[in-house]
Amino acid sequence: MKNLVLMCGLLMVLSSSAQDKKSKTQIEPPVAVTLAFEKQFPNVQGKWSRTYRGEMLSELNFDADFTLKNIPMMATYTEAGVFKALACEISPGELPQLARDYLKKNYPNLPVQKIIKVTNDVSQTHYEVGLLVQGQLTDAIFNAQGDFLNFAGK
Repeated sequence: MKNLVLMCGLLMVLSSSAQDKKSKTQIEPPVAVTLAFEKQFPNVQGKWSRTYRGEMLSELNFDADFTLKNIPMMATYTEAGVFKALACEISPGELPQLARDYLKKNYPNLPVQKIIKVTNDVSQTHYEVGLLVQGQLTDAIFNAQGDFLNFAGK
């Protein structure tokens, strides 16, 4: 559960959150990061950015945005090249039924902007469902089974 909470903070996926400071320009990551990415995703080109996360924005991570089999994804690595998480867009039908039922019952009029599946370095999965609430994008976070956990503002 601790890792899940950390991952929620780690990836407010595919965009900057209030707790992240993401560079706006593409950067060249350290060699260890590039090698780790190439090993995990051979023959794939990523667009790299640098993101500071964690308490006091002291944890430097490198994010590779890329597309694999027509699916937008983002892989996150530490400065030393250690894999942290993979985030990918999914269709509403791929969201666990329990989560779909929760959204339908509790928020039937909120439009879903995007659904992201996040898998961390120890294969724990959670889902971030981007909802438009009073003009603000807010993520509803669900665990792998589809149980609602919390909201994370963007």
